[in-house]
This record gives sequence, C-alpha cells and structure tokens, in this order.
Amino acid sequence: MAPLKEALSKGLVTEKEIEEAIFGNLRVILKLGMLDNSAQNPYSEIGIKDTIAPWTRQEARDLAKLATQKSIVLLKNQNSLLPLQKDRIKSVAVLVLQPTK
Repeated sequence: MAPLKEALSKGLVTEKEIEEAIFGNLRVILKLGMLDNSAQNPYSEIGIKDTIAPWTRQEARDLAKLATQKSIVLLKNQNSLLPLQKDRIKSVAVLVLQPTK
C-alpha cells in the first residue's frame, strides 16, 4: 500500500484511476457479501465447505498411481553412463512409488 500512497502523492496516479481499477473487484465482493460475516449470507461458504480437496479423492489417487506405474523407467548402463559423474551432472531427480495404505 505504501508504494501506491507514494505514487498518489507524487501525482503518478489519481484517486479516480484507483477507483476505476478496483471498481469491478469491489462490486463482486460486495454482491457476494464477502464483507459480511452474517450466517444469512448464502455465499459465505462458497469454496470452503462445498469443495473437496481434489488430491484427497480416491480417483485422483488412482490416477496418480496409474501414471506413476506407466512412467517407471529401468536404467541400463548404455555407453557406460553409470555411475554418474558429479562434474557433468547438474541435477538428478529420483522418483519413488510408495505403497498405498
């Protein structure tokens, strides 16, 4: 907020420009009652109680497991690439399939 106040004091931006920039967002916030802490506000729970975290759903777990199984690659020491030489490799990713509970 301080940079905006500074820009306002230096005349780089006007209050009217700020109002125009935030008008749409503020209108939506007010229409949805997001500034109200009322239990009567029908929109107050949107995205909170009606949403299931997608990573906790069984079909998401199954898809992740299937993708992992299909992407497993066995290494073969073609052209004597192994063991890796520290001076030639910048990073290495190791992925491990963990058993499900």
